[in-house]
Amino acid sequence: MKHIFALLLCTIFAAKAQQTIRFSNPNEVLAFATQHSIALKSGNAQMALAKHQTYYAKINRFNPRANVGYAMTDNLQLPVNFLPAEVFGGPAGTFREARFGQQYIQNLSITPQIDLINHAAWAKLASFKTSESLSEVNQKMIRKTLSESVVAVYFNIVSFQEQIKTLNQTLQNADSVMQIVQQKHKQGIIRSQDVNNAAVNKLTIQDRIQQLQNGLEQQYNLLKSLCDIPDSTEILIENQHSTSNDNVAVLSNSLKSQQATLQVNYAQNELKTNQLSYYPTLSFIGNWALQENSNNHFFDAKARWISQTYLGLRLNFGIPDANKYAQTKLAKTNLQIAELTAQKQEIQQSFEQKQLQLEWEKALESEQMSAKILELKNDTYQKNFNLFKQDIYPTENLLLSFNDVLNATLSQQVAKVQTAFQKEKININNSIQ
Repeated sequence: MKHIFALLLCTIFAAKAQQTIRFSNPNEVLAFATQHSIALKSGNAQMALAKHQTYYAKINRFNPRANVGYAMTDNLQLPVNFLPAEVFGGPAGTFREARFGQQYIQNLSITPQIDLINHAAWAKLASFKTSESLSEVNQKMIRKTLSESVVAVYFNIVSFQEQIKTLNQTLQNADSVMQIVQQKHKQGIIRSQDVNNAAVNKLTIQDRIQQLQNGLEQQYNLLKSLCDIPDSTEILIENQHSTSNDNVAVLSNSLKSQQATLQVNYAQNELKTNQLSYYPTLSFIGNWALQENSNNHFFDAKARWISQTYLGLRLNFGIPDANKYAQTKLAKTNLQIAELTAQKQEIQQSFEQKQLQLEWEKALESEQMSAKILELKNDTYQKNFNLFKQDIYPTENLLLSFNDVLNATLSQQVAKVQTAFQKEKININNSIQ
C-alpha cells in the first residue's frame, strides 16, 4: 500500500513538473502575461499604494492628533514645607518644618489638536494626487513595453519554427540532389568534387537547422522569463494567427508625454510644498485633564476627581535652517530637469510614431518584394535543374541556384512574420493609451 501511495505521489509531481502551456496566437500570450507578470503585479501594488497615500494626505491636511497621558504617583515621602512658627505659638520670624500633601496622585489628560491653516499640507495633497495619476500612466507604460517584448518573442519563435520547417523540407530535396549527383559520378559524367559539394550542401543545411533549434530554445526561455513562467513548465507555440496586409494607421500614443507632464506637475507641487512650509500654521488645541488625590490608596472611592479643561489657538512657526533651504533648491533643480525631460519626450514621441509607421510600410514592401524574388529564384532553379538532369548544366551552378531558392524562401518567411509583428505592434500602440 505504501508503494502504491508513493507511486501516486510521484505521478502527481511528475504531471505538475511536465505541465505544458500552448499558445496559438499573440493575444493568448498577452493575456497570460498580463495575468501572471510580476512586473505588472508590482505596478498594481504601486498604484494601490499611491491611492492610499492620497487618502491619508487628505486627512493630513488637518493633521488631527491627540496625546493621551496617564500617570500614577506614590509620594513615599511628602515634601517638606516651612510654616511660620508663630502660627503654632512660636517666636516670630522663625519657621517650623511640616510635611503635608497627597501621597497618592493620579493624572489623566487628553490634549487634541487640529490644524486649521496648513498651506504645505494642502500643497502636499496635490503632489500625492499627481503621483497617483503618474503611477497609472507608469503601469500602462510597463504593460505596453511588456506587450511589445512578448509579441516580439512570439513572432521570433514563429519565424524560427517556419524556417526549421522549410529547412527540413529542403534537406530532403538536398538529399535527392546528392543522390542524383552520386549516380552521375558513378556514370563518370561529373567529378568527385561535385559529390563533395553536394554533401557539403546537405551538411550546411543540417547545421542551419541545429542553429535555429538552439535559437528557438533561447526564445522559449526568454518568453518564460517575460511571462514569469517556471522553467519546469513547457511552452508550445502552435501559431494559427493570420494577418491581412491591409494598411493600418498609427494612432498618436501620448503615454510618454503624459508621464513627462505629470512629472513636471509633481515637481511643481513639491517645490510649492517646500515654499509654503516657510509659512506658519494655525492649530486648534484643547485640553481635558482629571486628577485624583488621596492619602489612603489609589482608586480611593472617597476621593473625587478634579477636572480641568481649556480650548485655544496655537500659531506655529519654525525658523528655516540650512537643510530647509537646501531642500527648496533641490526641488527647483528637479523641476528644471523635469521640464527639460518633458521637452525631449515630446520630440521623441513624434519621431517614434513616424518610425512605427515607416517600419510597417517597410515590412509590407519587403514581404511583397521577397515574394517576387522567391518566384523568380524558384523558376530559375527549376529550369536549371531540368538542364542538370540533361547533363548540360554544371553541378556547382545548380547548388548555387539551390541555395538561392532556399535563402529566398527563408527571407520571404521572415518578411511575412515581420509584417505580422509590425501590425501587432501598431495594435498595441493604438490600444494601450
